[in-house]
Amino acid sequence: MTAIILTPAQAEALLASVRAAYTARDMAPYWLPYPLPITSGPHAGMLAVDVGPEALSMVMIGDLTLEQLPDYQAIIAGLGNPPAVELTAAEIEQSAPVGIIL
Repeated sequence: MTAIILTPAQAEALLASVRAAYTARDMAPYWLPYPLPITSGPHAGMLAVDVGPEALSMVMIGDLTLEQLPDYQAIIAGLGNPPAVELTAAEIEQSAPVGIIL
């Protein structure tokens, strides 16, 4: 999995930022990223958020991909532009969807 690695506090900030983007547009949140616990390897204890090609090319509202959404770059910048890293299946707790549809 290609992912950004976040602390639990950063993951909470990410989710809050995504919710705030919906609220600013008077929309109910219909999709949220799904942080996965990293259980082994050099990032153990952190959380992974999928930013691989499949995740970033997911079509969201208005036929825009996740990466094309206006708030995507601002939210990532707000997290300090964490670099994407490659994680093995053994390093993450479970396979999960790219995000959660609410």
